[in-house]
Amino acid sequence: MEEFLVVLTVFGTLFGIIYLYFSTRHKERMALIEKGVSADLFVTSKRRTAVPLYALLLVNIGLLAVGIGVGILLGQALHLTGMNEDISMPASIFICIGLAQLTGFSISRRMDQHYRMEMRDEEQSL
Repeated sequence: MEEFLVVLTVFGTLFGIIYLYFSTRHKERMALIEKGVSADLFVTSKRRTAVPLYALLLVNIGLLAVGIGVGILLGQALHLTGMNEDISMPASIFICIGLAQLTGFSISRRMDQHYRMEMRDEEQSL
């Protein structure tokens, strides 16, 4: 019975948050329309100078997987040298994941700068 109440509470909370978000957004938009404000506020323009989202996700997820793998290998190596496995495994995994995320951020930033330069060069050549 308690599990049912927990699940019901979680889904009820999620529904309430989503409902509140959309109903508030609708009310704000209707108020702006009644005042005669341009509808261009509601249209989000796509950034042409951004790296595609799939590329960033693939790079970061790939680096995360590599970081987990290297962390497991490093933790096992530390365990074989005599360190307690309860300490070596989580510590090495989290350290390697953190390094992988920092590397992913650096690569994503370089990709974005490269993509922006290509887009700028393309626009100038037109």
